[in-house]
Amino acid sequence: MENFKVLIVEDQSIIAKDIKTILERLGYTICGIAHDTNSALDLAFKTKPDIIIMDIVLNNNESGINTYAKISEKIDIPVIYLTAHTNKDLINKAKNTKPYAYILKPFEEKELDINIQIAIYKHIVNKELEAERLFSNKIINTISQGIIVFSNDLEIIMINNYAKDYINLYKNDLLEKSIKIDDIFLENILDDLVKNNNKNIILNESRFYFKKTNKKIIANSSISSISDNLFILVFQDITDIREAKKNSKFHNRRYIYLHRTRFF
Repeated sequence: MENFKVLIVEDQSIIAKDIKTILERLGYTICGIAHDTNSALDLAFKTKPDIIIMDIVLNNNESGINTYAKISEKIDIPVIYLTAHTNKDLINKAKNTKPYAYILKPFEEKELDINIQIAIYKHIVNKELEAERLFSNKIINTISQGIIVFSNDLEIIMINNYAKDYINLYKNDLLEKSIKIDDIFLENILDDLVKNNNKNIILNESRFYFKKTNKKIIANSSISSISDNLFILVFQDITDIREAKKNSKFHNRRYIYLHRTRFF
């Protein structure tokens, strides 16, 4: 087993030492023991453990949940809550900090070991997935086409920078509130998809009207079903190209007309 570093945050010294003895016997490295919020913050930032074992109630009735919330604002470390408390409100509050496990005292040595290993493994996998997601987003945001992924109930799941410029969305808008496709477009763009039995459809030179910005464009676009309840809209603004073609045709006709009239 890899030599993972564990930070123990426990207000009772005897229990903290017992946990330390157990974990060292299992092959973990204990990078510190904290009994209150300040020492927990200090040790977490200095030692950067692989995981934190956190009691929910610390010295002076300080909250282990709030302590971990402060830590997670600065650094990404998984937590396992180890506590004797089964209060429903407390458990719900703990859930908001996204712990990897919630173990009740008294606990079995094997139970603690398995939960630590699973928590660290899941955290590593989540970091890799997040890195892949960020990499994919970087690629998607370099594409000079609008990309919008939305659900069956029209809620937008993902949108790239090209599309955001037309819709006037800020970076965290999707995180702060639910935004639906029909909040953006005048027409329900799912209508054509439903008519085509959720098969890929291509809309050449279709007209898009964006509600928030009052922007009207002509776009080549496609809508595809990528799962039972997810769709992807891809569009490219061709308004300038269309306008340029119209002007070119006008000038060509004018040139032909003038060229012909010279000989009569």
